[in-house]
Amino acid sequence: YKKAQHDLAIAVFSEAIASDPKSVEAYMGRASSYFDTGKYDEAISDFTAAIQLKPELTHAYIIRALAYSKKSMLDEAIADCAKAIAMDPKAADAFFVLGYTYALKNEYEKSWNYLCEAGLLGYSISPELYEMVFNNLGYENLKKRHSDKGYSYAAEGRLEEAKQEFTKVLLVEPSNIRAQANLKVIAEAESGKVKKEALANFVKGLDYSDHDKFDEAISEFNNAISTNADCAFFYIYRGNAYD
Repeated sequence: YKKAQHDLAIAVFSEAIASDPKSVEAYMGRASSYFDTGKYDEAISDFTAAIQLKPELTHAYIIRALAYSKKSMLDEAIADCAKAIAMDPKAADAFFVLGYTYALKNEYEKSWNYLCEAGLLGYSISPELYEMVFNNLGYENLKKRHSDKGYSYAAEGRLEEAKQEFTKVLLVEPSNIRAQANLKVIAEAESGKVKKEALANFVKGLDYSDHDKFDEAISEFNNAISTNADCAFFYIYRGNAYD
């Protein structure tokens, strides 16, 4: 049924192109149908025609890149994604295709960096792709890497960078309660409810807790509470350290 639909769509778009050879929409529509049926050479040809007619067509570069990657033309895919991102730095799907392509090249560090960019921009990454990257870079290693960076940035008052790192922890483990709490405290610091020095003490305490240095952690939580006595998270994590 789906194949019949695509065949019909290809026929209709082909008629439109015959009638108007400069119809970008017709080339894009036919290219998408070719792509969906696995006819990647034809899809690439039509996306190329659309780009020639309308060079600023970001989406055409991105889907052509995905078609290239399906044909193992990985350098071409990377080049197309770079062009798309140059035109639209918030093109989440371009970052995703870059991450996917670098995973195919077995360059997992680059893959993870681009998948993080896609995730931070709200793109939903397939569990299978995440698993491929995690298996090569290490699930716990990635969590620790981004947690440590987040603590460091938060302690320095670099809140936006800290937020990004703790969000990356959630990309690795969406249910990570510690990262969720960190983001909430950072949000309160951004609003002025929590002072930056209290935040710095808090994240130092968390870092100590992660390394089983509970006396040092309690001391840092005490300092945070002395500065901001009205933040519930400080008491909760001090209680955890006592336990």
